[in-house]
Amino acid sequence: MQAQGETPTTHDPSRADISRGFFSPYRRVAQSLTGRLLSDEYLDQSTCAGVELTRELDYLRVINRALRGSRLSQSALDFVKSHTRVDSLSLLDVGTGSGDIARALALSHPEHIRVVAVDRRAEMIEAARANAPAIPNLHFETGDIFALEQQFAAHSFDVVHASLTLHHFPDEAVIAALRAMAGVARHAVIWNDLKRGAIPTAAVRVATMFAMRSTKHDARVSVEAGFTPADIELLAQRAGLRVLWMRGALFYRFVAVLVRR
Repeated sequence: MQAQGETPTTHDPSRADISRGFFSPYRRVAQSLTGRLLSDEYLDQSTCAGVELTRELDYLRVINRALRGSRLSQSALDFVKSHTRVDSLSLLDVGTGSGDIARALALSHPEHIRVVAVDRRAEMIEAARANAPAIPNLHFETGDIFALEQQFAAHSFDVVHASLTLHHFPDEAVIAALRAMAGVARHAVIWNDLKRGAIPTAAVRVATMFAMRSTKHDARVSVEAGFTPADIELLAQRAGLRVLWMRGALFYRFVAVLVRR
């Protein structure tokens, strides 16, 4: 808690000396439910815009390709289709960011899937649209993950999907986000995110050794804020959901299909 009269501490990673240590020295908040450590990410700052935002989003596209992010989401979507026996479906992608996974899913079966992708930041949506022009079954718009039922009707999408989004939030906010996603999902919620553990921590340190400071910072603190299988089960349960199916890839990443309990 900040003392009265104390000068506020800046948490802007663009001003932090993050090149010296493994993780940045400013804010690391331990979560009481899971033990995850949260830090401010450069990509989440309003100062990350224009050329810098484009650079960070380009890096995320590389990460999604390298860590098989799109393939994981596609495998989860294939599971939902086989489980529900629905050939054509609608999907809402929340926190779409660069829009690359939404684009990949829309292009995977253009005649059998309709994708709506939302992000709370208008500049993200502009960047995503530029990355995915003229795809008839893909639509981008601004939207808040915590207010989905105010923007969309209840159960108006077959599947609601989030990739590399929920690790940005404290545990209680993750639970709220999962509930909001479930509120507009008919069949399932797909959660694609980062694993937390010693191997991902060591691997991301090596992988970002020569990256720019902001990129190195965000990648490393993202892994600290990732999830273990026990975290996923617990947070899903708190949101009134259960894990129906889960798969991992390359020690770094997981995808889970959640359904109502």
